Amino acid sequence: MFSLKNATALAAMLLAVQISPLLAQDAPPTPPQSNAVSDLLIILDADGRSHTAQHSVSTDFPTLKLTLPGSVIPQQIVFFGNSKKAATELNKKNPNVIELQDGGAFARYQHQYGVEIQQAGHDQFALRTPSIPHNIELTDSAFTQITTTWIFPNQFELISYSASRPSAGNWSSYDNTLSFSQNSKHSVDLLINFKLNEPTRKNTATTCAQTQGKDDDCLEDTDQDGVPDTLDICMTENTSQVNEFGCDATQNTPLSAVVFDVGRTYLNVHARQMLDTVALVLLENEDRYYEIGAHTDNAGGASSNQRLSKKRADAVRHYLILKGVDPNSLTAVGYGEQYPIRDNSNQDGRRANRRVELSLRR
Repeated sequence: MFSLKNATALAAMLLAVQISPLLAQDAPPTPPQSNAVSDLLIILDADGRSHTAQHSVSTDFPTLKLTLPGSVIPQQIVFFGNSKKAATELNKKNPNVIELQDGGAFARYQHQYGVEIQQAGHDQFALRTPSIPHNIELTDSAFTQITTTWIFPNQFELISYSASRPSAGNWSSYDNTLSFSQNSKHSVDLLINFKLNEPTRKNTATTCAQTQGKDDDCLEDTDQDGVPDTLDICMTENTSQVNEFGCDATQNTPLSAVVFDVGRTYLNVHARQMLDTVALVLLENEDRYYEIGAHTDNAGGASSNQRLSKKRADAVRHYLILKGVDPNSLTAVGYGEQYPIRDNSNQDGRRANRRVELSLRR
């Protein structure tokens, strides 16, 4: 007897025979869903060109490559996620390249705009830049989200901003912070106009009375370079362009009082007094990053001189940190005898070559 149960089994068998050739065929693989994000923060310095860049990137499928400017030394690079180990090894071979396949990275470095910024007069600036940074690549895919944010110093004022194709993304602005978030996979040209505001003139007598003489404009400035004596470590300098330490802005800042005994790394009283002043300046410039570079003469072995100079640079950095300076804003480098500035064949030359300098990292 052919029952309902037998009919059901037969129907199932016939259906299996019909679809089995289809199952045997190679179905096209379903491509994985890609997710790639770039978030770039640019903190502009007072000159409107120099800046600190903080770039965060992540990807979970397509290969992402971020190339840092070849002229800069990254201040910090951090990897995370599944490709952390592989990305770290690649970065050791080439410190200016970050390559990820599944994970993320954060890079911070200092750089400056060149032809991207045009200046009209002494106070008008125009920044032209692509919405997708030219130094980032994504293999066979498009970004899920890409955002660039600019933070302008208080002395600058945003005038206008626009994109060559407005529908490509969204602008957001608050005070001196401006962001553009990309919605399209195609890069567009961005134009940002900003200006330098004239400083507000003070009534010096009134201000000094209100601040009991503590305002910088009320402090004594013996060499009339615009830097009060309490913050000036180069008071004998005679130059038209000075930095925040009162020293020649075109040169590294010499820490002339930081002098070490032969083979020693101990900071004497005079060195500490100068570093106290340096710390005050650094605390007023918390958005900047500096390198402490220590040098020796050529007496002794090159390798021992390099180690000694590194210990001296570390001693200066540690003292400034004890005075409250942000550790992340300072890096210590020992150059040994590599870069003499005088002839090592005489005593005066060797004395000049044994030096410690402070430089603004760009």
